[in-house]
Amino acid sequence: MNIDDVYSHIGQFGPQQKKYMAISYVTLGFYAAVATFNQQFACWEPSFQCEHVNGSVLVDQCWDGRADHCAAIVFNTSYSTVVTEWELVCDRAWQPRSAQSAFMLGLVVSALMSGSLSDRFGRLRLVCVMSAASLFTVGTQALAGSVEVYIVARSV
Repeated sequence: MNIDDVYSHIGQFGPQQKKYMAISYVTLGFYAAVATFNQQFACWEPSFQCEHVNGSVLVDQCWDGRADHCAAIVFNTSYSTVVTEWELVCDRAWQPRSAQSAFMLGLVVSALMSGSLSDRFGRLRLVCVMSAASLFTVGTQALAGSVEVYIVARSV
């Protein structure tokens, strides 16, 4: 029996496959959109003031371009973001952007691996495991104690 015989018996694209596709598109598609675009909100960089030890203040810039040369960094917002949490401005501004790059790298790696893993372990099992892993990493991102942990969790 070849694959054409199987398809002629079970049908090419029946109601069960349509149901699975609809569920996949709604659940996984929504999650993928939220996971991709949350970076725009989580790593938003608000306006800030860099206060020097001598009392001088710079707006949206740091002394010598380094955040550690500021005695205090005051953000002009009440919202907490990754940038405000760890004062990722000036010479540290690359770190939130690298989180998005790590996320995209994780997407590429998982796309390359998911085909062979789903053939080996089954598609449904792989979707369940990957969904659980995604929930775990989202929780890790939310509770991250450092920007490094956030970036690693973003890549998984």
